[in-house]
Amino acid sequence: MDSARAAHIDELVRVSTGRVSAGVRSARDPIIESSWRRCVADHKLDPTVGREPHILPQERLREHRDAMDEFLRMARFGLEALYRQVAGMGYVLLLTDSNGVTVDFIGDPTFDNHLRRAGLYLAADSNEGRAGTCAVGTCSATAQARTVHQTAQCGGT
Repeated sequence: MDSARAAHIDELVRVSTGRVSAGVRSARDPIIESSWRRCVADHKLDPTVGREPHILPQERLREHRDAMDEFLRMARFGLEALYRQVAGMGYVLLLTDSNGVTVDFIGDPTFDNHLRRAGLYLAADSNEGRAGTCAVGTCSATAQARTVHQTAQCGGT
């Protein structure tokens, strides 16, 4: 494990267990710190263990999509228009339901295998209890819009 990842895990464990050093305040967003605490205390996720993304089988994806079929048809036009603006910049667009399941996806097919391994793909279940702290899971858990940038490694909490 590289030193940056080890330092991140140490910080996460300190914050999630309330052992922040006296006089030292984390530069992390309080929403992210709350997510770390939920992931460790409520969901019993071990921040030292990387998790593979959970991609739902097609039948389960269909259930999630069917529940919001009309919305998906309306949203697709907007997703395509937005993707045309960011195409070639390395972005992927995900549309998730309130459970954190990706129900629509637009990205560069050249990177499909990499995106799938990272959990940035159609049918990915990014619920915080399964995926740990991530943009989709944290937004789903808090019901708040957030911008979450990862500064270190992929995976984990």
